[in-house]
Amino acid sequence: PEFKSLRACIYQTKEELRRFRQLVVNSVMATDIADKGLGTLRKARWEKAFADDSRSSSLDDAASTSTVSQLDNAGNTHGDGETSKRRPRSKRESSRTATNRKATIVIEHLIQASDVS
Repeated sequence: PEFKSLRACIYQTKEELRRFRQLVVNSVMATDIADKGLGTLRKARWEKAFADDSRSSSLDDAASTSTVSQLDNAGNTHGDGETSKRRPRSKRESSRTATNRKATIVIEHLIQASDVS
């Protein structure tokens, strides 16, 4: 019941709530600049978000290697908005998913850059 009006402005559906929560968690995780594994994972997500379509399938494979597995074991979320219980993805992801992935990784890099300076 607290902040009902604010919450209604930020999200109105369970999916929007889930996306907002993921964004907050990923933003907080981005402040950990000392963790090399998170840095490596962040770079892989950047590549995945902004690589051309011909490279995306190989990047999907690279994103599921040891660093991601280690973070999965900790139960952390991925930058693309998926948790350790990955769902199967179709060959062509939705435009909205791609846009969310790009927005999330840009926010993470902005937060990291502001943390360093």
